[in-house]
Amino acid sequence: MRLICGIALVCLLFTPCSSSGQELDSTEVKIFLNTLVETVGQAISGGVLWSANTHGGLPHFQMGAGLNVVGIEAVNPTDTSETLVAVVPTMFLFGGIGILKGFSPNPMVGGIGSVDLIGRFGQFPTVGEYRKYAEMAPAIFGGGIRMGLLRNSLIAPAISLTFAYTRTSQMMYVFSDSTAEAWAKLKLSTLSLHVDISKNLLLITPYAGIGWDWHEFNARWEVDYVNPLMEDDSGGMDLKPSSRRLYAGVELCLVIIHLNLEGGLTGGNGFVAAGARIGF
Repeated sequence: MRLICGIALVCLLFTPCSSSGQELDSTEVKIFLNTLVETVGQAISGGVLWSANTHGGLPHFQMGAGLNVVGIEAVNPTDTSETLVAVVPTMFLFGGIGILKGFSPNPMVGGIGSVDLIGRFGQFPTVGEYRKYAEMAPAIFGGGIRMGLLRNSLIAPAISLTFAYTRTSQMMYVFSDSTAEAWAKLKLSTLSLHVDISKNLLLITPYAGIGWDWHEFNARWEVDYVNPLMEDDSGGMDLKPSSRRLYAGVELCLVIIHLNLEGGLTGGNGFVAAGARIGF
């Protein structure tokens, strides 16, 4: 992951050359950065770690901790003969509280219109220093609404629809050597929509879902060269890639303790997540 972050910063801050001495292909750079944005977007927002069951209104709530690990595979824009492979792990706290119980048109079908508020807070993993690049670690904030379309019953599965928004605080990267001083300020946010279905089977609740993620990446940078004959540079970049998410998981319910294991695919990359929460 350090290597990938370092290459991304080089692509943003400078106009480097490939190993053959030719200027980087802007198309390859954009593909690389889009792949990186999709992967990091999934890292900060992914890991549903919840079955489709809603809380059932006040005062029910749950809170816990989770780990989401996303794989990335991308062509190195500085050497297109090389494929970069890495993982992006993210740890976070998450929880939810029931707001509306919903209504039941008959005893066998219920939970229609139930609403939960959900939240997430975490820390994006740092790469420390890479070839004189220093990073200030950003925090992760997120929140959203989960709407129950159907509650689990003897004859019906639980189905829910979730809208969520996750963003990072500002990421700051600073570079300094004998030739130049530079900085880059980055922000990333993800708007997510996913539909989940699950079925309670005694202590085990398998679930599956499909989701869509819309990412927005903003970068601003400035380069000050030590050599007075070289003109200082500054600029910016805005990317808005999107990706689809397919996943499945299983939840183990032990009275007030819930354990989840989940895996899936997003944007062509795989991910696995695990979490534990407590509540009623």
